[in-house]
Parts: sequence; C-alpha cells; structure tokens
Amino acid sequence: MLARPFDWPFAPNSANCGAFSRDLDGPAAASLSFAASLPGHASGGQPATRPLPPRAATASATARMSPISTTAVAYRCPGETQEISRAIHLGRLASHYAGCLRCPHRNDAGTLSGRQLAQLTNWSERRREQLAFAGHTIRGGYRDHLGPSEVRRLAGAFGTWLFGRHESDSSRPRVAVGSDGVVTTAEVHAAATEGLRFSGCDVLDVGFVTAPTLVHAISNRSLDGGLLLNFLSQPLPQLELRMFGGGAMPLSAGGELDEVRQRFEASSLRAKRTAGSLRRQAVTDAYLDQLRPVFHALRPLRFVLKTASRPLRSSVQELIEQVACRAIDIERSNEARARRSERDDTELSERVVALGADFGIWVDAAGEAVHVVDELGQGILPHAMLPLLIRERTTAAEPDAQDVHQDATRPRFQAEEELDPTAAEMYISLLSNRADAAVQRGGRYWFTREVPVVDGLEVLARLLGRLSQSDRPLSAVLADDETSR
Repeated sequence: MLARPFDWPFAPNSANCGAFSRDLDGPAAASLSFAASLPGHASGGQPATRPLPPRAATASATARMSPISTTAVAYRCPGETQEISRAIHLGRLASHYAGCLRCPHRNDAGTLSGRQLAQLTNWSERRREQLAFAGHTIRGGYRDHLGPSEVRRLAGAFGTWLFGRHESDSSRPRVAVGSDGVVTTAEVHAAATEGLRFSGCDVLDVGFVTAPTLVHAISNRSLDGGLLLNFLSQPLPQLELRMFGGGAMPLSAGGELDEVRQRFEASSLRAKRTAGSLRRQAVTDAYLDQLRPVFHALRPLRFVLKTASRPLRSSVQELIEQVACRAIDIERSNEARARRSERDDTELSERVVALGADFGIWVDAAGEAVHVVDELGQGILPHAMLPLLIRERTTAAEPDAQDVHQDATRPRFQAEEELDPTAAEMYISLLSNRADAAVQRGGRYWFTREVPVVDGLEVLARLLGRLSQSDRPLSAVLADDETSR
C-alpha cells in the first residue's frame, strides 16, 4: 500500500458536502466529492478515528491558537531612500506625485474614489513619455524618466564620451556644469556633478546660469565641454539637459548626441579609479562685461519681460540699473503659471498694449529662444528682426564698416521651408561662412563672438541700442528698415 504524504485532521461532513455540491457544478463539486472520498475519512461524515502523529497534532494545535500573522508592506517612492507610511502613499497617489508612475504599489489605491482613480489613470497615460533625445536637448518627465539616477548616468555617459575625444593622456577633460536656479534642479545638479566626476572629468560648477553664460565660460576658459540643466513645467514637470562639446558646440540629435545616448543605454556608470576634481566659480559677471558697453546713453524705454529664467531676470535688472530703461517683469508675481504656459504670445501682446510699453520680449527658460512684439502688440518675425539687430551693431560699433553682416546660413537652410538645421549644423555653418549673425526657426538668434552662440539677452541689448538711435517706435523703425532694403 502506498503511504499517504499527509493525513487530513478532519473529514468534511458528507451530507453537508452533498447539499453544498448541489449549488455547485463542474470542478468545484468534483473537488468536494473527491475530498469526501479520500482514504482515512469515515463515510458517515464523522472524523477519522485514527489519531494524528504527535508532530502533526502539535502543529495543528499551534495553528489554531496562534493569531494570523501579516507581513508589513514597505512603501518607498522610486528614487527615494526613506520608507513612507501607507497614508502618505495614498496621499501622493491622490495628488499625482511624480514617483507614483513607477511605484510597485501604485495599484494599492485604498479608499480613493472612483473619480480620483479615473484622474490617476488619465494622468498616468499622459506621463508615459519616454526619455527624448531630440534637437539639441534631452527631455524627460521629472523623476518618471529623468530623475537623479538617470541624470547621474547621462552625465557619466557624457564624461566617457569626452574622454574618448580628449587628446591629452596626462590630463582630464574639464567640464562646466550649471542649472537654472530652481529648487527642484538642485538635486539633479549635484547628481550631474557626481556622474561627471565618477567618469573621471574635472568639474567646474558655475552655479545658476543661462545657456549663453555657460557657452561663454566654456569658450573663455578653453574647457572641453559643458552641461546645463533646466526644470520645465509645461504642463507637466520635465527636466531638460543641454550638452556642449569642445569650442562650446552644442551636441545635437543625429550626431554627437546620439553617441552619448548609445553610451547611456549600453551600460551603467562605471567609476574611474580616481574621481575628478570639483571647483566652484561664478562666471556671470565675465559674461555680462561684454554686454555692458551697450547699456549706456539709452532712451528711457519701458519693455515687458516674460521669461521663466531666474538668471536672465537677474542679469537684466543688473544691466539696466545705471540707465533709464525699465523692465516690467510679468513673471515675478506669477512664476508658477508662467512655467506652465511657457510662451504665451497673447498674454505678452495684451500686457504691452495695456501698459503702453515700447515693446515686449519673451525668452525661454535657457535664455536662448526669443519672441518680440512691438508697441502695438504685433509679433515680429525673426527674419524681419535680424536685419534690424545687425544694422544696430554695424552703426553703433563700426560706423565706417560696410554692411557685410548677413544671415550666411539662409541660402543653405532657408531656401525651402522643410529644411530645419540642427544646432550643431548652425554652429558649423556660421564658422565656415564667417558670419556674424543668423536666425533659426523658433526665434533662435545666433551671434558670433569667440564662438557662435544663441543669446536672447544679446537680442534685447541690440534692440535697446537700435531703438535709442531715434525717438521712433519699433513698428516705424521696422517699416523704415524694410523700405531701405
């Protein structure tokens, strides 16, 4: 006879099983019949008379006397080290906390209402955007796809890419790191610095800067590269990275940025035997020194400034302190809304007309792209604005010089509307054509100093200088310039 692997401590009542099985069919009823017919059980529904083995009896008694044990669930948000309570977990779910999208307990919705669950589902679907390497930037949902750990790995991949291009075996690549001054970027700023140092690069932390300021630091100090971090919220929190190589050339998709992406996706960050050094230095004053000569003997112009860039707002206020110009900053009182809307041409135009300002200007969070409206609230196309900016530089700085400044990239890139050059292509084109200025789609004005750079603050400086040459409004100056051409 085969030995049974276990003995049942009790037998189900066959009568009850039969009554219950009438309400069941299929496998459920068959399993009850099978249980009632197991060997060692009495056919009359009474428990088996054979006693249990001592160990089995002890275990059975212990199980009946001991309370049911439950394992405590450890809630920890992705990217964080501290555990949180279930109440905080549910509160973060209800408030659409960024880390909830990757949380392993996101299905534990507790007492959330049906409406809250529907909102949570819609929010999750909108947030499922992958890390985007597009144009000259890297973007991703903050903490969903681009948190401190991802930034650390990206910076490490960038550092190893710089090492591959570094010509000297006796020195390390030197890299500048900056951010926009938003509290949210402080953590990822530190992560980027750490990733670059782990990859063996010497890091120069330049603090809170715009992209043009970072470019100036790279070119002025002959650094090997630079990394800028900006926090965006349009309409959902995003993180944006810009990378620059030698000569402050921007890395763009379809070129060097793809090489960094391959290193990022290939493996995790591997630290060098010795980490790179870290120095901190302010570089904004050196950048502003090249613009200060423009800010003298200016008309008492009033302009509306709309920008989410804190470093840019500070620079504008510093530059106009000694002149009669006044900036009406519409972001300072409502920065959160400004970051959600980012560029709002209607609001800018309405404020210019309502306040009777001479013009309005919007600058993006990196201090690069620009949109200008005249005193009538009419938007100005970039190709109409560029000749006016070039003429101001030629007339003010070099009165006897010929008007040879032109958009040298226009015949190559702007002949057909579908052509849209990358930032790296624009950089190379300005150098090869020895052009002083160019304009790119999206209001990106390029100016050549030591190296080509997209600079929204220089657009403002040149515009103020051009309008100060006469008492005519911006719309009339543009009309005269169009007629003269």
